[in-house]
Amino acid sequence: MTRSVIGTLLLALALAACTLNPPAPSVRNPTPSYTIDRVGDQSFIRGQLIVGYREGASPEAIARRLGATVQQDWPLLRAALLQLPPRLSVPKAKVSAERLEGVRYAEPNLVHFRPEPARGVATTALSPTQVSVSDPEFGRQWMHRQMNSLGAWSQGVSGSGIRIGIHDDFIDHRHPDLVDNMFYPGFDGFAASNPEVPIEAALITPETPHDGVGFHGTSVAGTAAAVGNDLGGRGTAYGASIVPLAINEPEQGGLVLSAIVNSAIFAVLGPDFAFGGDDRAPGTDPETGPYVHIVNMSWGGAFYNQLIKDTMDLMLASGIVLVTSAGNTPTEGPSFPSWNPGLINVAATTARGTRTNFSNRGLHLDLAAPGENIWTTTTRGCIFATPDGASCSEEEPEVAYTYINGTSFSSPAVAGTAALILEAGAERDAEGNITALPSAAQVQRVLTETAFQPSGYERSALGAGIADSAAAVARVLSGDPIPDGGSLLAEVVWAGNPDIRVPQVGLTLIPEDGDAAVKYTQTSDGTLLTPLGIGLFQQMPSGRYTLQASGPYRSVHGIEVGTAQTSVEIRPGEATAVRLALELSPFEDPFEPNNTLETAAELEEVGVTVRASLYDPEAASDVDVYSIPVTAGSVYRASLKTASGNVAPALTVYDASGTPIAQSGSTQAFTLNPFVEFEAPEDGLAYIEVTETSGLEGSNSPFNLYDLDIARYIGEEEEPNGSAVVIGTSIQNIDFTDAQRIPLGSALDAELTEGDTDIFQVEVPAGATVVGDIVTAVDGQPDTLLGVYNEAGQQVAFNDDYNGRASRVLYASQTGGLYYFVVAPWDAINPQNATTGPYNFSVTRHLNPPTE
Repeated sequence: MTRSVIGTLLLALALAACTLNPPAPSVRNPTPSYTIDRVGDQSFIRGQLIVGYREGASPEAIARRLGATVQQDWPLLRAALLQLPPRLSVPKAKVSAERLEGVRYAEPNLVHFRPEPARGVATTALSPTQVSVSDPEFGRQWMHRQMNSLGAWSQGVSGSGIRIGIHDDFIDHRHPDLVDNMFYPGFDGFAASNPEVPIEAALITPETPHDGVGFHGTSVAGTAAAVGNDLGGRGTAYGASIVPLAINEPEQGGLVLSAIVNSAIFAVLGPDFAFGGDDRAPGTDPETGPYVHIVNMSWGGAFYNQLIKDTMDLMLASGIVLVTSAGNTPTEGPSFPSWNPGLINVAATTARGTRTNFSNRGLHLDLAAPGENIWTTTTRGCIFATPDGASCSEEEPEVAYTYINGTSFSSPAVAGTAALILEAGAERDAEGNITALPSAAQVQRVLTETAFQPSGYERSALGAGIADSAAAVARVLSGDPIPDGGSLLAEVVWAGNPDIRVPQVGLTLIPEDGDAAVKYTQTSDGTLLTPLGIGLFQQMPSGRYTLQASGPYRSVHGIEVGTAQTSVEIRPGEATAVRLALELSPFEDPFEPNNTLETAAELEEVGVTVRASLYDPEAASDVDVYSIPVTAGSVYRASLKTASGNVAPALTVYDASGTPIAQSGSTQAFTLNPFVEFEAPEDGLAYIEVTETSGLEGSNSPFNLYDLDIARYIGEEEEPNGSAVVIGTSIQNIDFTDAQRIPLGSALDAELTEGDTDIFQVEVPAGATVVGDIVTAVDGQPDTLLGVYNEAGQQVAFNDDYNGRASRVLYASQTGGLYYFVVAPWDAINPQNATTGPYNFSVTRHLNPPTE
């Protein structure tokens, strides 16, 4: 039995590139203080933001730009959990972080609340029958009859020697029908997110108290591997080991993104917090082998999440078999992680062999298993009363079982069958120790090839069919070779220059033959395991596929989406590479070539904004130079904002002789974005140079756009200059009477003090596109709002946060006249939110504004 070679290569890369640095031991705080906020349909931990960072970037430096601290760093995923400063909300921090240098993505530390699983009821179809096992309530477990569990067990397998990680909420791990199969240590992923908790204290041991909330994980664990004994029922793999991987917060029971990541990393590294080694699961790679063989994930969401995809890739590359529930929406729409490649995605069936009315459907399903009226373990009442078990009786133990519904339980039923397959297919030494196991792709192949298709079968309802444990074990024990899977590395490039890879392009892999499921991913934005512009499909069944590409995101790159497709063959045990070229129409820089002072783009006036790209197809990086007319003794300011892409730009100003007279980041106070101030030494020309400083892959690309504002400095604001009332982001009761009139093309210093609003009046010609921009020395001090109003007092443009919490507006005037630019602190009516401080304000005319 073999593993796909790509997994070994990727883990070797990660092992060479990263080390895990657990926090230093400290006093444990068992009840960390946190609050769950809700905005729209999203719930998240207040004050926490997750950022993915690029190669060479420092999460600490990113955190400092936000005034935050790094609460947890995941170098294996190039991501970090940040603790935000008190006044910075998560939505505002997300906007601020997304365009910071070195940031791949930013997202809240999401919390997912599952609907209460529907409780099933005993029916005629579920009535007890005579069985040849000792568990007294086995007859209630119709799932075993549908999946032919007895036929599998009769072939001598029970899952013995196989570790199943239950990636779920807290398990009642002293439950009488689970306790003998528990494998320690497990891991509390939420506790591990707390810097006050030593990593060792997040380990779950036999003495660890229950959190007093979780019950779902107990039912999932029992479905997979409840003990075969004289109590209750039993799991599909009643001899397998159960490893608790808790992912919930302990107050309301929500599943937390950071906890999902922590427990997944533990499933790979184990308690030694290192790849392979003595704590690895038997039969796995000595150098990169994981702590568990199988991870069951009975959770999911409707939206693609890059951190979750990276986490799945890490577990797959280590050799873990991943089984997930299809979801209970029920729709054919996206559900993640179940749509991610390499996972075994399981729908739910009724006792009649039909899809349940709640189970998701679609061509992305791998197979189906019982998920309605499942009789399984549940958390005991005595544990909810006393989580340490003090009120639980050892003399008369409570053996708590329940009927329950959901794809959450079809998934562990299949995870148990996967354990039977692994045990049946294990290679052993002379002493009987497991030395090698089937790969995840081979497990998936056996499950789908041996699944049975009931009357009225539809692939979009049941995948390849209903899991048949007896047939699956017989297939493995037959000795006939099981085709291994392979991996696909899909490179998406711009047809105009195949050296330019395109991130954030959707990839759909559709089988052309066989019964494989459709799977989805996106091209990477530069993770540790996957280079920029590469989409990774691991542990895919071998065969021919159609690969479709669509992207990139218009919201990120501002261009029309391109599409492409090709036919590809995935070969057993191999990593296949394929390239797709997208016909895209990226921005055409009107100022090129302008790489030197001699070829500088001539700007006829100051007080303008230009949009350009940092892209030179003939060189490793681009340099843009602009000449501007200047007057001796006058002061000028230039500010650059990244419009798309992720680069590290810098500004340098030269006099007419080519001598540098100013550089961004060295002589001026405002440094969040490249900003430079200089005094013209003589009449004539000055030159402003834009360079890219990181040199990383993707930094020379037509998708890296910026706006450069150049304005003449006119001094400081004149108070009083207007007033308004600000509630949240709403500017009300504006008084334009004392507005300060400034010329278009100018910049000035201003300051928001307590209760202050600044209003600037500008004459704008008809047909002009004007840009109002605020730059602050420290992001969020002040946290500004910027509104544009016409002479009638109507708001015609508005912005809260642009690159950071400073504001920027762009407005195309249809008619000439006076316009008012209102600068106000965000939520000024609430003193705990309103901020004060100095800022630079400029208003310029855009020479080549974007069309949308």
